[in-house]
Amino acid sequence: GTYRSPTRDLEPELWRTRDRGLGIYGGVFLNSVLRLPIWYQSKDTPMHSLSLSRAVLGAFGIVTATAIVGSASILLTSRHAQLREAQQRSAAVAAREATAIYAQGLQMGQATRNIILEPANPKAYGNFDKAAEDFGAILGRLRTAAGLLSGAAGIGGEIASIETDWKADTALHRRIQALAKAGEGEKAIALLRADETPLWRKYKDAILRVVELASGDEERNASWAHS
Repeated sequence: GTYRSPTRDLEPELWRTRDRGLGIYGGVFLNSVLRLPIWYQSKDTPMHSLSLSRAVLGAFGIVTATAIVGSASILLTSRHAQLREAQQRSAAVAAREATAIYAQGLQMGQATRNIILEPANPKAYGNFDKAAEDFGAILGRLRTAAGLLSGAAGIGGEIASIETDWKADTALHRRIQALAKAGEGEKAIALLRADETPLWRKYKDAILRVVELASGDEERNASWAHS
């Protein structure tokens, strides 16, 4: 689709000032051009003084309109650059946080496998709880960072899907751990293979897509900032 500058939405008054300035500039310039032939054709008539006054006023109007347009454009350019820098930083944070929740997801899976192998080992349960807690905290930071990106809608949808699947996966992990603790290791392994592993793979792929989207947004904003 056609590119629309984000500052047009965030700084509407500046854009209206710039557009008004362009309108003034065009109107004054057109009026002056139409009046100049009268001035040249009527140098020896009283019309000369009137036309000269209009020409001077026209020139003054052009200078004023140019100043308005120039000031608004400079301010818009500055705001646009600041927005790009903010989006670049947010994209870097989003990519980093998405990578971090991927690591916590792996840690959750490893902890549950350790529980299946050693159901009486309290450390494995503690490791799982810590990984799940960290996943939730990082996911919240990821959501905040992703909200500032130019592709926020797409990334936001992925994050919502990740959160839904992660919560369901956490519940599955708890069921698997309970089976293992009750001495039903075979049932625990069957549930892990049939339900938990496919679900983890599903939202793992969504996490990796967020990393890719955020990294791409960071690169685009960096290239625009240096162009």
